[in-house]
Amino acid sequence: MQAMKMNMRQTYIHLTVVGVISAAVLLGLCACETTSGNAMSHLELGRSYMETGRWDEAIAELETAIRLDPDLAEAHFRLGNVYAQRGELDKAAEEFKAIIRLNERDAAAHSNLGVVYYRQGRLNEAIVEYQTALALTPN
Repeated sequence: MQAMKMNMRQTYIHLTVVGVISAAVLLGLCACETTSGNAMSHLELGRSYMETGRWDEAIAELETAIRLDPDLAEAHFRLGNVYAQRGELDKAAEEFKAIIRLNERDAAAHSNLGVVYYRQGRLNEAIVEYQTALALTPN
């Protein structure tokens, strides 16, 4: 009986979390419909899709956000992470490089670019990016 209560509780918590994420996706859809020219709405919807593992939808929303605002570094960052997650390393590298073009002092972009280079076997370039990220990190 105790195990059944725990299982039901875990199921309830899981469904609650899934429900919250689903609600966020729906709210994002509504926001995008009413403000289709708003890059931040597409960024937020892309983030919601990422949280649920809906990579194709996330890519579409993040690409729209970037098309609407090419200087939106967070959209490039998230899109780079989605591409890296999917193993599309050349595309991931391009997104992290786009961030660095916007702000060469972005330590996270250098670090993530280093990870991509490492995964591609480009070790010398990975080291340079890691060193740059470390130099830009205060602690």
